[in-house]
Amino acid sequence: MKANRFLESMGLLDDKYVEEARHTPRKSRSVWLRVGALAACVCIIFSAVGLWLFLPFDNTPENISRYSDSPYFPVIAKLNQLTYRQNTITYKNNFDKILSTLKDKTDCVMSPAGTAPDMDEDMDMAPGDVPESGGANDVGDGSQYVETTDNQVAGVIEADIIKRSDTHIYYLRGNTLSVYSIDGEDSKEVGTISVGYVSQDNARVVAKEMYLSSDCKTVTVLMTISGFGLKTQVRLVSLDVSDPANIKEQNSFSVSGSYLTSRSVNGKLLLLTEFYVAGNCDFSKEEEFLPQVDTGTGMESIPPDAIIAPDTLTSTRYTVVSVLDESTLDTTGCSAFLSYSQEAYVSQNSIYLTRSFVDEEEPDKDGVITRQTMTEISRLHYAGEHLEYKGSVTLAGYIKDQYSLDEYENILRVVTTTNVSSYRRTSYGGTISVLPAEPSMRVSGTNASLYCVDLATLDVVAKVEHFAPQGEIVQSVRFDKDTAYVCTSIRLSDPVFFFDLSDLSNITFKDTGTIEGFSSSLINFGDGFLLGIGRGNSWDTVKIEVYEESTNGVVSVDSVVYENSYYSTEYKSYLINRDLGLVGLAIPDNGHAKYKLFHFDGYRLTEVVNTDLGFGDPSLVRAVYIDQYLYLFADHDFKVVAVN
Repeated sequence: MKANRFLESMGLLDDKYVEEARHTPRKSRSVWLRVGALAACVCIIFSAVGLWLFLPFDNTPENISRYSDSPYFPVIAKLNQLTYRQNTITYKNNFDKILSTLKDKTDCVMSPAGTAPDMDEDMDMAPGDVPESGGANDVGDGSQYVETTDNQVAGVIEADIIKRSDTHIYYLRGNTLSVYSIDGEDSKEVGTISVGYVSQDNARVVAKEMYLSSDCKTVTVLMTISGFGLKTQVRLVSLDVSDPANIKEQNSFSVSGSYLTSRSVNGKLLLLTEFYVAGNCDFSKEEEFLPQVDTGTGMESIPPDAIIAPDTLTSTRYTVVSVLDESTLDTTGCSAFLSYSQEAYVSQNSIYLTRSFVDEEEPDKDGVITRQTMTEISRLHYAGEHLEYKGSVTLAGYIKDQYSLDEYENILRVVTTTNVSSYRRTSYGGTISVLPAEPSMRVSGTNASLYCVDLATLDVVAKVEHFAPQGEIVQSVRFDKDTAYVCTSIRLSDPVFFFDLSDLSNITFKDTGTIEGFSSSLINFGDGFLLGIGRGNSWDTVKIEVYEESTNGVVSVDSVVYENSYYSTEYKSYLINRDLGLVGLAIPDNGHAKYKLFHFDGYRLTEVVNTDLGFGDPSLVRAVYIDQYLYLFADHDFKVVAVN
C-alpha cells in the first residue's frame, strides 16, 4: 500500500478506485495475470513461426573475390552458386517450400519408385562386345589365370569378390581374403589374410572387390576408409599371394571419395570414385572442394586442367577417374568430372560417364511448364598414353545401368527411360500437373528410347523414340553385336523388344507383347537364346526364363518359377556358363541362401543342384563350376557339390 499512499499524496489516485481495488479478490487478479502472460507467449510463438515461414530466403552467395588468383577459381565460382543457394532457387520462403512439396507429392508426374534418375540431391526438383566370360591366359610359369566374372566387354575385366587360377580360388568374404585349393571334394582353405579393420582413430576400413593379376601372384583389393570426423577415402592394396600360406602386403594407393566401380585392361587399373562437396564449404581448404590423390609423397589436389565441368552444375559431386599401373599402383593419369555421378560404361578404348538432369522449358502462353529428364554422356579415351577428353552428347531420358550402353563399330548405342511432365504454378507456389504443352511432340510420363551416336562427331545418327507402351520403364538391356534386347515393364507385365541394328538407316524392332513379370537382367545365353532373370506374376515370385528369337519377336521356350521368394539383382552373383548351358543363383528360403543350378538343353530348364548355404546375403554368394564340381562360397560357408 506504500505505492498507493505515494500516489494519493501526489493527487493521482481517486478514493473510489482505491476502495474498489481493496475489495478485488486476489485469485481473480492472479487468473487474469496468467491469461495475459499466456496470450503474450502465444503471440510471440506465432510471430516467430510467421517469421520462419514468410521471411525470404537469403539468396546472396558468398563473396569469393579473394580466391580470384586461384587456378581453381572457375570451379570455385560454379560450386559457390550451387552449394550456397541450396533450396533457395525454387522457393521464396519456407511456407512456399512446404506447400510446393505437398503438392508435388500428389500432383506431379514422377518416375516410378526405385527407377528415377539420381537427381541433384542438393536441389529440390519437381518432377561392343558380346558378354562373355573370357578365357585362360598362359603366363609362362605354369600358372593360368581363368576369368570367373561374366564381363560386359571382352578383355575389360571387372572387379569381383571372387577370382581364380587353374589351381586356386580367391574369395573376399567380408574383410577377409581366403585362398582355396581346387581339388574337388578334398578342396580346402590354404591361406587367409584380414584386409579390413577399425583403427584407434575410428577409421573403418571395408573391403569391396578385388583383382587377380595375370601371373596369379598378386591380388589387388579395393577398400573404403570412413569414420566420424574423417574424410572418406578409397584405398587400393596389392597383396603378394605367390605363397598362399604367407600373404604379404606390397603397394598401396589412395584417393579421396567413395568407390563407384573399376576395370582392369591390359595391365591398367581404371578406378572410378565419387567425391562429394558439402554445402557452404570453406574454399580456403582445397580438400573440402577438390578430390585428393595419392602422389606417393602425400595427398595432393587434382590439377585444375584435369577437371571437366558443364557450364551449369546440377550436382556438387565429382566422378574421378584414376589410371594406375596394375603392378606398382603408380598413377599414370587422373581426371575429374564435376557434376557427374551416375552410371559408367567402359569399352576397350573409352570410359563413358553419365549425368542426369532436368531440362525445364519456359512457360508457354497458358503458363504451362514442361520438364524433361536428360542425360549427358561424356567420353574419355584411355587407350593411349594419356587420358583424353573426347566431348559429350546429351540425350533425352535417364540410364538404368552400364548395360544400357554399348560401343560397336564406332557407334555408341544407348537405351534410356524418358520422363516428361508438364505443370502449372499455383498462386501460392505449388504445382498442378497438366497435359503436355505440345502433345504432338511430347509423350507425357515415362517411355523408352534407343539412340545411336557416331563417336567421330558425337552426333545422333539414328534413333527410335518412345517404342514401349506408355508409362513403361526400362528394366534391362543387352546388346549383341548388331542386335539389342530391351525389357520394359509397368508393374508386372514384361514386353521384350528385339532390335535389328544392322542398318542404322532402317532400324527395325519386334515386340513380344505382354509376358507375365519382368526381367531385371537379360543375358545372351548363346545359340540364339536369351536368358531372363527377374520377377514372375507377383513381387515375391522369382522367375528364370529362356527366350528364343522368332519371326514375331522373342518367345518363351521354358521357365522356372519360385513363389514367396526373392533374389539378388547383383549380376556378378549369377553363374553363367554358355558352353554347358548352366545358370546358377541363390534364391533365399526362410532366410537361408538356397543355391540352385539349372541346366538348359535347348528345350527345358532343369534344376540339377539345390543346396543350403545357411543364412546370408544372396548378393555375396558366388559359384564356380570346374570339372563336374560346383564350388560354392557364401557369407559363412564354403561347399563343394558334385554335379552329374
